[in-house]
Amino acid sequence: MHRILFGGFSAICLTSCGGNGGGDGSVLPASITASGQTQASALIEDPVANKELATPLRPLAKSPFKRRYRVFSANGGQYTLDLDFSNRRYVFAPSDGGNSNVLQPINSPVVGMIASGEFSDDPMQPGTFVLQRSKVNSVVNLARFRLLGDAIVGTFPLARTSLEGTVGISYPFLGVTNLVSAQSAMDGTYNRFTYGTPFQNVAYSLAHQISISGGGTQLRVCRSDTGFYRLEVCPTQLLKTYAIVATERPGIWRLTTADTTEQIDFSVARVGGQNVYLAAGRLPNLDLQFRIGLPETTEWTAATMYGAFTASSTSGNEPALQVGDAWTRTSVHADSVRQSAVYADGNWTVEQRPLVTLANDAPIGARGLQSGNSTLYGARGAGLWAMVALPRPGTSEPYQNGVIGLWGTGEGVAVDPRNDSYTVFASNGTKQRLRLDFDMHQYEMVDESGHSVRGPFAADPVQKNVYVFATDRVAPSSAARFQVTIDAVIGAFPFLESNGSGRYALQPFVAARNLVIDATEFHLVGSLPRFNMFSVARGAGIADSTTSTFDLYYSGANTPTLGVCSTDPLKPMCTPDRNYSVTTGSEAGDWVATNTANASDNFHFSVARIGGKNVYLRAAVDSSNRAVFEVGLTTWAPFQWPANSFPLTVSTLGGYGSGGTSVNAINTVFNQPDGSSLPFSITLEPISTYPTARPHASGIRIGWDTASPADQYDATVEPSALLMVVGRSGNPATQGYLQLVMGGRQLSDPP
Repeated sequence: MHRILFGGFSAICLTSCGGNGGGDGSVLPASITASGQTQASALIEDPVANKELATPLRPLAKSPFKRRYRVFSANGGQYTLDLDFSNRRYVFAPSDGGNSNVLQPINSPVVGMIASGEFSDDPMQPGTFVLQRSKVNSVVNLARFRLLGDAIVGTFPLARTSLEGTVGISYPFLGVTNLVSAQSAMDGTYNRFTYGTPFQNVAYSLAHQISISGGGTQLRVCRSDTGFYRLEVCPTQLLKTYAIVATERPGIWRLTTADTTEQIDFSVARVGGQNVYLAAGRLPNLDLQFRIGLPETTEWTAATMYGAFTASSTSGNEPALQVGDAWTRTSVHADSVRQSAVYADGNWTVEQRPLVTLANDAPIGARGLQSGNSTLYGARGAGLWAMVALPRPGTSEPYQNGVIGLWGTGEGVAVDPRNDSYTVFASNGTKQRLRLDFDMHQYEMVDESGHSVRGPFAADPVQKNVYVFATDRVAPSSAARFQVTIDAVIGAFPFLESNGSGRYALQPFVAARNLVIDATEFHLVGSLPRFNMFSVARGAGIADSTTSTFDLYYSGANTPTLGVCSTDPLKPMCTPDRNYSVTTGSEAGDWVATNTANASDNFHFSVARIGGKNVYLRAAVDSSNRAVFEVGLTTWAPFQWPANSFPLTVSTLGGYGSGGTSVNAINTVFNQPDGSSLPFSITLEPISTYPTARPHASGIRIGWDTASPADQYDATVEPSALLMVVGRSGNPATQGYLQLVMGGRQLSDPP
């Protein structure tokens, strides 16, 4: 394969990539648009938010940025839940505490942060996200959530009461973003459901209809422990009235009796354009309660709903649910409900139950879910469905019935799992941001100075999972393309050339959305801390490439360390030639390595999680004004070389192609701008000679151009993350060459 490497060459591909076309990379710069739009107030500020968008944000549920929810949980607690869709991380933390004599947010038994970690898509249920946990005490991790526009519904394992220090049941929760702050806006009739846990931990559940009137100044409730009455037919002795007063905290309101002996705090949130009554906290008798009131409605249209329930006791009411915690998918019809549920203990059920109209004195919008002689009581409103069990009249222990379920509609709220804002590491030495919106098929690429280019993208008509950027920076025949996996993007985009020409040319990039922000995650359990790093450097008339190995690890309270080994891939295992201390950089996911013997030797880098593996990434301009692009894969053993196809490979030659790997070869066919094809094959050393020749470089194999054996390359692979090929330095025909192939599961358009 003949190539001109002025300014260097690099290529990137995805396993199962492809397409045809090409470009010459010589087009003069197109106009660029400065962006200055800030994010909506409902979002937590993103470090690069002011650089990213010059157009209004999509609806919150489909925005890929950070957001904070106020969570009301069935365990009787209130929390904040931060979701960072760019890095797929979450933080569950206690909210501010309150007066113990009022139903207010409880003080969590855990000081500060309750839980944090990554979240990921549920591959079996698009639109559902799984909250990863470091310790799962059950067979199935039920912690998950669904987006509901301006709210979320989910389940998470939390302490049963503020007096326990243990994490137990996975409780349903509702997270909201908009609390009603105008008192007059709260008026309405609500069907309110309560789940309570007394000091003795014997759960109970109740159902009441309430109304707020008088411009938000009065609340009436029909207080029955065993029945569910409409207010207008409520027995006089069960009807209770409260005054509503404002508190010092916006969005928090207080119910109070005339003698102030009973005070209860609550909120009203806007969900789907409707009011939802919410409360969670501790009563004076130490009971913990969760209350949710849905706006009264008679509409029970067919819907698919997702959510969770906890059924902690069957004493006294024999509820129509298996005891335990479960995540469910529920199909609601006019007269029946079909529910598939997975329980924490690993069991699962699929059941269909009749949906019945309740007695004449029940709320008009309420329904009963029947199983044998048992009935669960529920109502819908604001895109939600809540359900509880009521104790049977005359039972000896009327409160031991604790069952609550909470679901949200699935229509129109599922998020394409590829929608996100990705950190781009480009081979021209720049870090940028790529926003992909697969619902609208729009993209935006934002450089480090805040300049952006945006436009549509379209699916390749031939290659599945391959997409074409629409851009006027290069000729249409150049066909800037990309492919996306579950947690990364790889492709070629017209970035500014690194040789100072001022022109745009197609250049490879890797983009990731899950950057490691905790040094303890540098060294994954079960993997070695050693990386094989392939690097290319390009500038005016300069092209070079290197292969090296380095260790990156964190041990206890010590400062994270990066130790660079020899750049000679044939040298036996070495101790690091240079050691660098590692500290956090200026933004999340950015790390700074500083030579312990020479502080002026320092650089920034990131570690991305791709396919469950750590991948080292760096894009920068060095002291010689060269664009540096580096990718490092963790070493692993036993070494295996996969046989696979890749439908997309891209390069700075301006074309792109496809190909595949076999046990001893990498075969690529590049599509040129003029429509011609250029085959390129690398023959790999036999595995029988590996790793004896290079015992230190676990995973590296030598290869040579099949048509020109004097042109040599190094190759390495981590099957679930990437495959890389780099040209040997010292040979103008190979130096500066880098090829990447993405492993792992590819994401296609939803059916």
